[in-house]
Amino acid sequence: MDVFQITDPERHTWLNCITATKVCDLYMYHLTTDEQFPPAIFPSGPLPDGNGFRDHEDLGLGTVEGQETHGYRESTTVNPGKMGNDKPLITMREFWYSPHLAVNLISIVDTPESGKQVFRAKEISTAEPDPDVFNVPHEYKIVDRRNEAN
Repeated sequence: MDVFQITDPERHTWLNCITATKVCDLYMYHLTTDEQFPPAIFPSGPLPDGNGFRDHEDLGLGTVEGQETHGYRESTTVNPGKMGNDKPLITMREFWYSPHLAVNLISIVDTPESGKQVFRAKEISTAEPDPDVFNVPHEYKIVDRRNEAN
């Protein structure tokens, strides 16, 4: 792990900590606990400029680690000649989204460039976390950047 982040939506703070330097930059955090993060879903249909086609599939309801989820699969086909390819390039993205947690609990990406990657949340707990989890280690320096221009 190169970086860890601690955000506090009630204090509106965001710590971005670099493990190599042991420095945490403190920024303003503008999201709130009321924010909604629906899954990024794109409709089926042609890509711009005749580049290919996107197919969206609703996989229905499921359960991951005891959490209700909704699954989606998107396949994108890039036509031959559009990216220096002589054959169609097919990318598949599947994810299982938890409306309660507002995150994808499973995400599968399969692309010609990088192959198949599977990300899966495990050991999910909705209990209040130990507050010490959100403390910056003592050996880290905090640099307040909240008043700097972006």
